Amino acid sequence: MKSKKQIEQIAQNLKQAISDRDQKLALDLFRAGLQESEAEFVGQLRKIGVLRCSNYDFQSQILNSLINETGKINISQDSQVYFESIKSLLSISRNIQTLFKALLKEVDYLEIKSYLVAVDSLFWPIDGLQAVDSLFWPIDGLQQDHANRYSVCKEELASAFSLYLYHSHDKKVIDKSNIDKVNEKRLSDQYYLDKLEDFNKLIFFKESEVLVDSFGYTVTQNDAKIIIKAPDPKFEMSRCLGYIRQSMQERANSFDSLSELSEIIENYPSLLEFSKRYYQKFKDSTFKIIDSPLKRIVMQFHPQTLSKFLDTNRLFLEEEMILKQLESNLFIDIQKINKIPVFQSLSLFDIIKVQRLFAFMLFVLTEYIDSNKLFKSKLFWRSMPVLQANELKDLLASFLG
Repeated sequence: MKSKKQIEQIAQNLKQAISDRDQKLALDLFRAGLQESEAEFVGQLRKIGVLRCSNYDFQSQILNSLINETGKINISQDSQVYFESIKSLLSISRNIQTLFKALLKEVDYLEIKSYLVAVDSLFWPIDGLQAVDSLFWPIDGLQQDHANRYSVCKEELASAFSLYLYHSHDKKVIDKSNIDKVNEKRLSDQYYLDKLEDFNKLIFFKESEVLVDSFGYTVTQNDAKIIIKAPDPKFEMSRCLGYIRQSMQERANSFDSLSELSEIIENYPSLLEFSKRYYQKFKDSTFKIIDSPLKRIVMQFHPQTLSKFLDTNRLFLEEEMILKQLESNLFIDIQKINKIPVFQSLSLFDIIKVQRLFAFMLFVLTEYIDSNKLFKSKLFWRSMPVLQANELKDLLASFLG
């Protein structure tokens, strides 16, 4: 019998043979591993993801031949269940591969900015297109619920953008001459979000493979439907319960905050309202548009003017509500939070003031966009809002001393 290290090497060699599309060698290594030490070998297959077709650009021909080989030899019940799960996932791999190839064919490195705009628009605090706030993949299958316009949350679409970006870099590096190009028609038609939803299907398939390999989930086929089951219902309940309890706690905390809101409003000024007033007073001098080398909207804040308004030890409404949330989550009061060391001479309140500065800039920029109706304009999406580095240093120095 071979040693554990030798079994590990067989599994590694098998993965390489599949990558090289050497079916004969792959079959020989697969048989050898099962004959030498079935339990140890299957454990290694799971550990390094040898049977995940996503590791091979969703190519499944060799993997199917390996799974078919298991029907010719005697293997344990646990191994049979595992291989049947892999077989069930492979049954839809052709569709996944077709989708993968279609998406790669359509990936255009010139559209990176357009994809970025589509994703960025989901996170702007302005009324516009929004993805749903939660994930709607049924727990017992891979089929999507299309009751909502987008059946994934905005964070999932952002993750899908990362996958798109990875594959776009395989084609060509984008240059400065194309960084400003945005396809307004496709943006208005939601083309890019539709494509990102398709990219997310690839991610979900890969995650399903990980659940089978690493967490003992099983996959079965029921007609055209693929059903994924947890090894123990309690395990799945606990996994879902973590998200449910977090969501419930956030809602409960929001209700607590609302019940205290009237009292807080009376005692604390609003940073959002202050930002709006600031923009209305200084709007003509707060932003300017620069065309070279790249078109961008440059923020211009004056430290001396700002410090009079923001460099205060008094809390704003939004900060007070955040601190109350911290008190609730950490089960300590604000006096103890203030005593927690942060870094060298920096206090917690210094961090609050830095956060206040960036929140203020976001609110002012949002007011600028909203007041000038730039959210859907070519100017805004073809420009990059920036704050010059020297101005940012001056602002931070003014705030922190």
